[in-house]
Amino acid sequence: MRMIEMKGRVSRTWKSWTNSQKTEDAATKNVCPYCCGRVQMPSSTPGEIVGTAICSVLLLAITIPAFWVTEQWIERQSHRFLDRIVIWREPAESWNL
Repeated sequence: MRMIEMKGRVSRTWKSWTNSQKTEDAATKNVCPYCCGRVQMPSSTPGEIVGTAICSVLLLAITIPAFWVTEQWIERQSHRFLDRIVIWREPAESWNL
């Protein structure tokens, strides 16, 4: 019998602790830290979520190829630059000059 009472007390304590923590979290999230006024945050609509997802995909679809093309261009330009700055050149005719 004592075990059942103890379980009931533990469960009530746990529920009161978790519920009070949730209400405290909700209360602190809805209060402005500067003026202590209540802040109402509008929830996102499904259309806004879909629009954000589409824009994110389009942004990635544009930036990934742009970075790849830029990397290829930089690599080609560096090879051209290094080809122009070759310091050692072998004599064209022979070694005995």
